[in-house]
Amino acid sequence: MTNYKGLQHFPLGNAILENVGENLLVSNMSSCGDGFSVKTPNIADWEVSISPFQLATGQGISYSLIGKDGFSRLETIGQASIFINANGQGAIAVNSKLMASKIKLTAKLNGQTSFTSVFDNPSCNCSEIRNTHENWLPVAIAIATLVVAAVDYKKETKKDANGKVIEETTTVSFGGAGRAAYQDPLGNEFEADHIFIESTFRFDPSIEAVFEQHPNEVQLMFCNIAQVTLTNEIY
Repeated sequence: MTNYKGLQHFPLGNAILENVGENLLVSNMSSCGDGFSVKTPNIADWEVSISPFQLATGQGISYSLIGKDGFSRLETIGQASIFINANGQGAIAVNSKLMASKIKLTAKLNGQTSFTSVFDNPSCNCSEIRNTHENWLPVAIAIATLVVAAVDYKKETKKDANGKVIEETTTVSFGGAGRAAYQDPLGNEFEADHIFIESTFRFDPSIEAVFEQHPNEVQLMFCNIAQVTLTNEIY
């Protein structure tokens, strides 16, 4: 276990974690699935900055947000992947099986919203048999190169006057090193330096607070990326 920015970090697989000055070096990632996990108990908003690098063919990053309810049950409540698709384009995808019927994409550029899009989640059509690969739903395709600089999550809960849960919103996001051009699933083009993918579950009737999912841990796993350097964490 390694402490970094006040949080506990654990290696996954073959990875080695080492504090180097103000940074955390994650090295020795020799197989797919190597990486690190961060304990984030009850932290609703977390972001890690990574020394920027350009994603190459065959490389990929997957990250998962693990929640815990009032019965101490652990569950994956958000999952995203950054990879190079079959056309050689950088892609950002989410595990649609963990998301509600509508998915909202928000793009920001220099801190200002540059584009929003809401589209249907095909995984919610349970009457139709679908191939297993469709749970990875691409939400943004890079028109040029894809540079990785940050990943983060946000978890929000709304309750009624009786303290029961009426909404749970999970957002996963990706940050590049600067302005880049993308395309959403509907073919719309936009520019952004940060992309947010949001999903909201609404409960009617409301549910008891004991079923609320609180963030507990985030995991980042890498494929064909030997090492990365974490330069900051904000929460």
